[in-house]
Amino acid sequence: MARNPKKDTPKNEPKDSLLLEIESELKKERWLKLWNLYKKPIIYGTAAVVIVFAGGISYRNYRAAQLESWGDSYSRALDSIEEGSQQRALRQLQQLQTETSGYYEDLTQLQEAAVRSREGDDERAAAIYADLQLYSRTPLVRELATILWVYHQMDHEEPAQLRGRIQPFMSQDNTWHGTALELEALILLKEKKEDEAITMFEQIATTDTFPQGLRGRARDMLSWLGKPLDEPADEDSPLP
Repeated sequence: MARNPKKDTPKNEPKDSLLLEIESELKKERWLKLWNLYKKPIIYGTAAVVIVFAGGISYRNYRAAQLESWGDSYSRALDSIEEGSQQRALRQLQQLQTETSGYYEDLTQLQEAAVRSREGDDERAAAIYADLQLYSRTPLVRELATILWVYHQMDHEEPAQLRGRIQPFMSQDNTWHGTALELEALILLKEKKEDEAITMFEQIATTDTFPQGLRGRARDMLSWLGKPLDEPADEDSPLP
């Protein structure tokens, strides 16, 4: 009696699809955990960036009395921030925005965005940065606002949109080159391209001309990714 032909083995497509979906979700969860760790020094450092930026403002365009008044009001807003009175600081900064113009108005908006970000209102902070990108008359302000917008939209916007914003800063002779590399590395992580991101973080961490804070963040990320760099040898220490 002829044997029945062997039935075809069912394909594993549904199972394979499920495994791929689970793997994708795990990678997404890993990215979110890494970003939540990484964004803390970014967000809490934003106010410091704005204060440093304030030191580069040219005050020659303002009358001395007006400048002194604005400076006093701005200092009081900073005091409120230091004291933990964020809502009072926001009211002071918003009042200043109705009285100031030019650099000082930009500065108060940057500081407001920093406060709102620290308070967890990333949406409002991003909106302020977006307005400054469009309406500030100062190239440096527009550039800083663009950089900060990308940081704050990292877990909201698509990689292509984020990458398009940082592209002008990627050239080596650009002031924001190191920061742009950091953002590109984060975008690569968002795209689950971990090996490429690690290579870029290693480049950042070992480039002496980049700011110390930037290099330190890159080293932290490499440690979180399980690829820590060896600590540089102390030049004053004796050879083994």
